Amino acid sequence: CDIHPFLLCLMQRGSGKPTIGGHYFDQRPTIYKSMGRMSRRRNPLPQVERDWKLADLLNALVNAGLYLCRVEELRRNDYWVFRLSRRQERLLPQELVLLFEKPSGT
Repeated sequence: CDIHPFLLCLMQRGSGKPTIGGHYFDQRPTIYKSMGRMSRRRNPLPQVERDWKLADLLNALVNAGLYLCRVEELRRNDYWVFRLSRRQERLLPQELVLLFEKPSGT
């Protein structure tokens, strides 16, 4: 269960509508300094994240020998909310839930 990869392309400034702010196929690492501040360090350590495309995520798990059993795309989650009306909110997938099974005997 994770944020739907599609959402990582969107940005919202203030109360404006979300716009495309990133490139879905750009998988270069993104460096943040904000997480280090939470530890109250004088010189915060950077946090590096890399976004996965949906195909890369699914293929990595299948290539690891797991079997895909079920996929759910949910319309709303509580930790990644854009300021949208209820009607608009239902237009976007916000959460991705994947169920994989490990083959028996491995």
